[in-house]
Amino acid sequence: MDELIFLIGFSGTGKTSVGKLVAESLKWAYIDLDEKIELEQKKPITQIFEDDGEPYFRQLETEAIQSILDARQCVVSCGGGIFENPLNRTLMRASGFVVCLKADATTIEDRLKSHLEGNRETVSRPVFRDAVEQQSLGKLLAFRQQNYSLAHWHIQTDYLSVNEVASQVVVAWKNPGQKIITQETKVQYKAISNANKTSNAVNSIRVATESKEYQVHIGWGILNEELGPLLASITDRNVIYLISDDKVYSLYGQQVTSALNQDGYQVKHFCIPVGESSKSIVMLSDLYEWLANNKVERGDLLVAFGGGVVGDLVGFVAATYLRGIKLVQVPTSLIAMVDSSIGGKTGINLKQGKNLAGAFYQPEFVLVDTQLLTSLDDRCLREGWAEAVKYGLINDSSLFALFEEKTSALLTLDPGVATSVVETCIGIKADTVSQDERDLRGRRALLNYGHTIGHGLESATGYAKFLHGEAVSVGMMGAAKIGYSLGITPEVVVQRQEKLLTSLGLPVFAKGANWSEVLVGMTRDKKTIKGKISWVLINDIGVAQVYNKVPDDLVKQVVVDLCKS
Repeated sequence: MDELIFLIGFSGTGKTSVGKLVAESLKWAYIDLDEKIELEQKKPITQIFEDDGEPYFRQLETEAIQSILDARQCVVSCGGGIFENPLNRTLMRASGFVVCLKADATTIEDRLKSHLEGNRETVSRPVFRDAVEQQSLGKLLAFRQQNYSLAHWHIQTDYLSVNEVASQVVVAWKNPGQKIITQETKVQYKAISNANKTSNAVNSIRVATESKEYQVHIGWGILNEELGPLLASITDRNVIYLISDDKVYSLYGQQVTSALNQDGYQVKHFCIPVGESSKSIVMLSDLYEWLANNKVERGDLLVAFGGGVVGDLVGFVAATYLRGIKLVQVPTSLIAMVDSSIGGKTGINLKQGKNLAGAFYQPEFVLVDTQLLTSLDDRCLREGWAEAVKYGLINDSSLFALFEEKTSALLTLDPGVATSVVETCIGIKADTVSQDERDLRGRRALLNYGHTIGHGLESATGYAKFLHGEAVSVGMMGAAKIGYSLGITPEVVVQRQEKLLTSLGLPVFAKGANWSEVLVGMTRDKKTIKGKISWVLINDIGVAQVYNKVPDDLVKQVVVDLCKS
């Protein structure tokens, strides 16, 4: 187990206070890297910047990291920009456990402004001080997000006390499966954002629900190499039951089967027709019959290899056949990667509505190979980004800003940018479901932003006109307009959301849809309580809440406008 814990993150996220508490809890030594540098240079950080320049200070940071690599049982709080240096990242990831403390731009700005108002010199980094005073904090956060995502663990600190954050750091460190040493940390670091090179490094994010803990493994081009060894870690069976849709299997079925054969597995496969209509009682029955004919036992293992439809359907089969058999999720669509494959929600559709029959059932692990996204057509890729944008809107303003700045790179699937964004979204989803596995505490409900109208729209159009992400995009615009009308969502947020969704090629209206049928579909939503819909509305970019008192006439007017525009 690592005996060095590095705390990284933006200024204002509490690294110093948290670091001291973690060291006290573990009875370890504590080092504040800034203080170490100041003592050695005999002048404050601000003076080093002014006298010698930022490049010189960054060199001092690297030297300070190198000087403590042999330390044992030590917690180290680091400066916010330390992870920008490739060498620093390599050294820290290889020698210790790196935890990134995160907060949205509004929280950080409020915290730093309180320092600036007292004494601007207490904000030791001129780069942070200038970002606050020049109102460019969001851009700096977005710029650093990609490298921050390479930390071994992430904690969102906005609504946590210092003690709660410190406790989460200790819990994460004590989990032996937390840190994955990859080839990236054993060789000279190659920037993941380099558009001309790809990386098959594997990063891992832990999902820790009340019922189960497991890892989500993420990387570009990792499927054939990683799937077999990961399966070997959870099963001693040599037969794997692979369930896919006919489109995905035609593209990758033989390739995956061959790789698993080389790892000593026999693969039996079942293909369902591509599309939402396969999430049905009829297909559920067909799969039960197939498993029974193959004499599948409780100790056997199902691999759901496909998009959200496959994952939801196979997850429900695994949850209910023999009262539960092992499940592995290998998502191939963007929506499945960032959303549906994580958190254990499974289900099928009834004629009355979407996902009305289902179960919570966690997989053994999830394997996300972002290179699989290259096989998606343009429309399917764009709809997937809708679910990813949702995370920025409800939870992470810096992620939303990154979308605004890197729209082109995301649409062209730059390996580094796309993998980094997917990993960030997975981290948010993992953190959310870990806190609220069964949607009982309200935290997980935030993930439904845009889905109330979206599901109603899908139902009203027979799941044929709009892809899921497209319907969610329209739904997010509807929710934003409701929020604006109630004085909850600022106009600038509505405008930024609409601009980003449009730039991603996503619909913001549902022209021609039957508004009355959309409203009927919304009443069947699973989030309805005593006939009243719970609405997720945006207070600001990265900040959302659940509201239960939205007037019906306002909802009707917004839906009518969406369908007629």
